[in-house]
Amino acid sequence: MKTDQIKELHQLTVDQLQERLQGLEKELVKSRLERSAQKLEDTSKPDRLRKDVARIKTIIREKQLKQLIETPKKNSK
Repeated sequence: MKTDQIKELHQLTVDQLQERLQGLEKELVKSRLERSAQKLEDTSKPDRLRKDVARIKTIIREKQLKQLIETPKKNSK
């Protein structure tokens, strides 16, 4: 994933990120099956997809933690 694409991910909402995550996870399962059946030409694809899944999960968690930190501040005012 290129730097521009990573910056774009940070601009998305949690719901949009979860939709992308579901798509990537389905693609990851499919590519793992193809690799095990030796039908996958680019054998590094599952590894790249796994890293992309981890990136998106990290961004989702960052956004969730940011919401938790900001929520008590609003309530204390």
